[in-house]
Amino acid sequence: MADDAPFSFEFDDDVFVTKAERIIPEQPPYVAKEETDGWFHKFDDYESLMLERHGPNQLKSAIEHDYFHKRYEKALKGALVFIEIADTGRSKVTANREMIEIAIHCAVRANQLDVAEKLLDRPQTTIEPGNMLVQARVYSLCGRPDDALSALIRYHKLRRSDYHAWHLLATIMVNNSNNNNNSSGGVVVVEENNMQLHIAHAAIQRAIKTMTASQWTLSIDHVRRRYERELEELQTLGRSITEHQGNSELFFTWMEQQQQEGSCILLSQEQLTSKGLHAFHREDIEYIYESCIKYQVDQIDLEENEMRNVKDL
Repeated sequence: MADDAPFSFEFDDDVFVTKAERIIPEQPPYVAKEETDGWFHKFDDYESLMLERHGPNQLKSAIEHDYFHKRYEKALKGALVFIEIADTGRSKVTANREMIEIAIHCAVRANQLDVAEKLLDRPQTTIEPGNMLVQARVYSLCGRPDDALSALIRYHKLRRSDYHAWHLLATIMVNNSNNNNNSSGGVVVVEENNMQLHIAHAAIQRAIKTMTASQWTLSIDHVRRRYERELEELQTLGRSITEHQGNSELFFTWMEQQQQEGSCILLSQEQLTSKGLHAFHREDIEYIYESCIKYQVDQIDLEENEMRNVKDL
């Protein structure tokens, strides 16, 4: 006889019994241990370590760790050995661009600008924009404003929206006009070098316009604080340049006077020398002028093409 309830089920009584809730005991908050002597520091000497299979990676970790803890001279020593052995081909390292950049930063921090300068003068095997910006900053510290400006121009051609390039350009012009290679931002007027202040004024104006035209999420506190801090730095330098008669219009007017009708501007060495610009390359000064003029024209076009309400037409 068929079962009267073919779809009935018989469950054990404990199937639907709720299990006891798991209680996780409270634990003290985790505090990371500050390790100042990592495993990668355990080696006899740099050269023997570099010849081991994983030696270059270990030495790189040790150098970065020393740099992090502000042991710049020790980090620089290791970085120079790393670069030297990599250049000879005795190790398996085939690219040392990153280590060269680390060594440059260490040399600057350790106030060994001569070492940083030699590293920068090595043949460059990359067009990485960040490397060009490092060149501009360090060459300006080494008293080579011409090479600093050239590196900065190359950087700007790849990163046109970076206002830091124009800020650094203004600083280079101000420092060179003072014959003082520091980044304090102070301005001392030197009569024969006034044109450098005019160029600095054009550059700092461009930096401020580029920065304020960029998209910033000011509703986020740390973004707003950074925006206000950096804008204040730009405006402070701009006011200092203006107070000492820096005027971008005088630079633009002078450049227009050098342009013959229907031809491009080709500055001569005599013209550069007469305005105290003999320390810079002609092509770089011309690029600054052309870039600023083009930016002004583009801004005017944007304003004219901006959508407006009918009542404002």
